[in-house]
Amino acid sequence: MDIEFSDARTAELFNTEKKLRGQYGAELAKAIMKRLDDLRAARCLEDMRNLPGRWHELTGDRRGCLACNLSANWRLVVRPAGTPNIRGDSGLNWKEVTAIRILHVVDYH
Repeated sequence: MDIEFSDARTAELFNTEKKLRGQYGAELAKAIMKRLDDLRAARCLEDMRNLPGRWHELTGDRRGCLACNLSANWRLVVRPAGTPNIRGDSGLNWKEVTAIRILHVVDYH
């Protein structure tokens, strides 16, 4: 899957292990790197459904975004790149999402 970043600063952070560790600590950085490796290996978002991290669509003011668990509270938040096919109230067509944009890592609980 193609991976984009919300801005140059985010790209630099997520592409530098040392910076990830400095920002999020060793354990969370390790989880982030694992999810990025999974995303790079996937053909489409549908491939992520059965991998660790419990990928899920967000609702409310985060509608259109997806998140995966990195730890009990921390989530990697992404948005499909381009114009994803949204199936009304049922959400995204995961098979058609072949590129994502990394937005941030957040503890929104």
